[in-house]
Amino acid sequence: MIWPSGCRTVSSSIWGVADRQVKIRGHRIELEEIESVLETHPEIRAVTVEVREDLPGDKRLVAFVVTAPGSALNVNHLRAFLKEQLPDPMIPSCVRGIGCPAAHT
Repeated sequence: MIWPSGCRTVSSSIWGVADRQVKIRGHRIELEEIESVLETHPEIRAVTVEVREDLPGDKRLVAFVVTAPGSALNVNHLRAFLKEQLPDPMIPSCVRGIGCPAAHT
């Protein structure tokens, strides 16, 4: 995926298998692990987690979520939910709702 800034996400494909392990600030992170936790939240219908690098060397995790019908995206609640299950380096620094107003952390 290429972002409007021209940056590419940090994922590669080897032998047809997508490797979505990334290294951010010295931590190896499996993006699917974060997505799996987010998918267990009752108000989330779909999610993807990507890496953005808007400034060279400043990689950060961004979660894109689709909420259940009638649910509002509450970033603080979602971050607390993630912090109960994941270490701090795996908590996305930004959460964006798809199909609803953007929410920043």
